[in-house]
Amino acid sequence: MTCRSDRKRVWGPRTDIPELPEVWVGRWIRLLRCLECETLWVASPFEPYASFPYLVVWDRTIEEFASVHAVDDGALCHEWLQAEIRVRMKTAELADIDASRRHDTRSGGHYGFDHFEEENPVDLSAYLKPSP
Repeated sequence: MTCRSDRKRVWGPRTDIPELPEVWVGRWIRLLRCLECETLWVASPFEPYASFPYLVVWDRTIEEFASVHAVDDGALCHEWLQAEIRVRMKTAELADIDASRRHDTRSGGHYGFDHFEEENPVDLSAYLKPSP
C-alpha cells in the first residue's frame, strides 16, 4: 500500500494505516520509509496499550531525525510528533480526524489530538542543519 504522501501529511490511528518498513528505531518512536515514493514518516503508538499508531511526514533526513532523538533519548521527538499531529489533523482526511477523536475518547482526552494547532510550537532548528 502506498503512503499517499502526495495528498496526506498525517495518518491517524486507522485500520488501513500503511505498513511501511522501518529505517530507524528509537525509544517508542520509529522512522519509516515508503518503498514507492521514498517519503519518510515518523511513527509512534499511543496509549492506551500502545494501540493507537500515528504517522507524520518527516521532511528531513534519517540522520537529522537520529540527531534530534539523541538529544534526550527521544523525548523531544515525541513532543514534536504530538504537536505536529495537532497541526496536521486540522487539514486531515475525515477518516483520520474521526480515528483521532475515537482515540481521544478512549484515552480520556489525554492527548487531545483533535484540538488543532496553527503551527508546531516545538522548534527543532537548533538540532537540525539547514535544508539544501
